[in-house]
Order: sequence, then C-alpha cells, then structure tokens
Amino acid sequence: GGGGGGGGGGGGNEGGAVMTGVYESMFPKESENPELEMVQGWWTAFLKQLWRGWRAATEVFRHGLTQDVHEGLEDDARVVRMHQAAEIFDPETEHVYKYLQVFSACCVSFAHGSNDVANAVGPFAGIWYVYQNHAVPTSAPVPKWILALGGAGIVLGLSTYGYKMIRVMGVKMAKISPSRGYCAELAVALTVSLASSFGLPVSTTHCIVGAEIGVGMCEDIIRGANWRLFAMTFTSWVFTVIIAGLISAALFAQGAYAPSIIQAKQIQQLEATIVEQASDVWASLNASNYADASITGFFDDALNTTVETQASYFAIIKNPKTGYVDPSDYQDLLVTAFEELDAYSLLAVGYQTWAAEFDATSVTAAARQDGDDPPALQADGT
Repeated sequence: GGGGGGGGGGGGNEGGAVMTGVYESMFPKESENPELEMVQGWWTAFLKQLWRGWRAATEVFRHGLTQDVHEGLEDDARVVRMHQAAEIFDPETEHVYKYLQVFSACCVSFAHGSNDVANAVGPFAGIWYVYQNHAVPTSAPVPKWILALGGAGIVLGLSTYGYKMIRVMGVKMAKISPSRGYCAELAVALTVSLASSFGLPVSTTHCIVGAEIGVGMCEDIIRGANWRLFAMTFTSWVFTVIIAGLISAALFAQGAYAPSIIQAKQIQQLEATIVEQASDVWASLNASNYADASITGFFDDALNTTVETQASYFAIIKNPKTGYVDPSDYQDLLVTAFEELDAYSLLAVGYQTWAAEFDATSVTAAARQDGDDPPALQADGT
C-alpha cells in the first residue's frame, strides 16, 4: 500500500511537470534581448536568400554543361542517314586523335581570341579611351581588365547556350569524330590565325562551317554534309548582317538624337544668354534715343517703334507659357539687335572714357561762332 502510494505520488509529480511544460510552451517567456533576436532573424533570412540566389545562378551558368547534344538526333531522318553513311574508322586511331583534338581545340581558341573576341574588345577599348580622355586617337591601349572581360564572356556563353552550337556544328552539320574534328579545327586555326596576322577580321564560325563541309564532302559530296542546314546557316549570315546593322543604327540614333538632360540645360543657358545680349542692345539703343532727345531735342520715332516691337517680342519669348521657340527665332533676335546697333552707331576718334556724356551744347555754340549752322541729322543718316 505504501509503495503504491509512493508510486502514485511520483506519478502526480510527473504529471505536474508535464502540465508545467505545456503551460510554458503556450506562454513562452519574454526574450532577454529581443533586438538581438530580430537582427539574428534578419541575418539568417538574408543568408538563406543569398544561398538560394547563388544556387540559381550556378544552375544558370551550368545549364549548357548538363545538356545532351545528341538529344533528338534520331528524330531527324536526314541527320541519321548522314551519320549512317559516314565511314567508321579504327577505334584505337580515333582514341589517339582525342588527344590531338585537344591540341587543335586549343589552337582554335587562340585564333578565336585573336580575331573574333578582338573584334568585340577593340571597339569597347576605344569607347573606354574616349570616355576617359575625351579624345579620339588613331590607336588606343587595351586595358587588361577588358581582355579578361572578353575571356569571361566566352566562358559564360559556352557554359549557358554553347551546347546549341555544339549540337548544330558538331552533330547535325556533318559526321564529326576525333580524327575529322582534328582536321577541321586545325584548318580553322591556321586560317583564322593567318587572317589575324594580316589584320583581317573574319568569323571563326564561318570558317568552322566551311571546314566541316569540306570534311563531309570527303565522305560523300551529296550525303556527307547536311546541305539543307548549310543553306539555312548561309542565309542567316546574310540576314544577321542586315538585322545587326538596323539594330545598331536604331541604338545609335536613340543615343545621338534623343533629348539629353545635360544638353537641354546647355541649350537653355545659351537661349537665355542670347535673349540677355539682345535685350541689352535694345536697352542701350532706347536709352541713347531718349538721351539724344534730352540733349539735342531730336527723338527718333522709327527707332522707338522698333524698340517697342522688340520689347513685346521679348515678353512673348520670356513667358513660360509660350513653350517651344524655334532656334532660328533666337538667331534672328540677336542678328536684328546687332544690325540696329550697327546702323545707329558712330565711331568716335579720340573719345575719352572719362567723359560723362557728349556735350552737344558746346558743339552747337562752337559751330555758331564759326558762322555755320548747327549739326543736323541728314536724310542719309549722317
């Protein structure tokens, strides 16, 4: 009885501990440092997103490495017949040519870098030099980081969509084995390297297509190469030149003729300067006209009318609601102002800059003492 009671007591204590645990899980204790836990949560979420992004980027970069270039080959009857008609060489000989083809592939890579990649890196290096030095040289140095960028582009393109070209060029265009591939690659390497030595930009892709067609024709002129695919490839060469030219023209036109914020500010500055200069000329002519009237008593009504007309025109141009003003109007504004200034100006020899004004009264008095009439404005403007 005692043992049972003790056991019952122990069971009661265990039940109480379980209930206490349930109660604590339902109502957790407040954290001692909630800000630290919040930062740790953010950091953990950031690391998870970073890891997911890295995995996604890795999958994209390795996309081409996981593709089977022979996939769907049996669905193309023309390609199947071409492969079946090709001669099968000794496997041991083909095995030896595997190592030779690694060498020929390295030669093609060297030739490709010296010509095709240089075609892309060269303009980029020229643009970078102009951007840095604001000058257009006949030759410019190529920074090493631009060369590295071109090499990285080759690797990135090969690892992502290179398998498509391998499928077309290495499987569908002609029957390619290590021995055939060695001959084709060596021919391409020699051709492109020779063209590079003479400074001739050529396409490695064009050369490799020709080399593969040549290897296929050695098997059979009709069935040794995929002539339909070759015709499509040749047609694409023609159209890609046209399409690339149109796209390039469109991009250049957008950059050359589109409105520019910096250029717009410079144009506004120039327009404001033209208006200010022309306005100063008309203000000077207007002040001179009224000064002459106060000194000599002569007031030029024609000049006054012209000044009033120009003043109303200035008010229209300076009004923000006017909107667009043709550049020729600004030109006419400045030309008209200086033409009027030239027409109403008189070259004074010996005039002193310290003289406050021209003393017309003394001139008139001196002329009367000599018995001459006072100077008057003649019909020809003198």
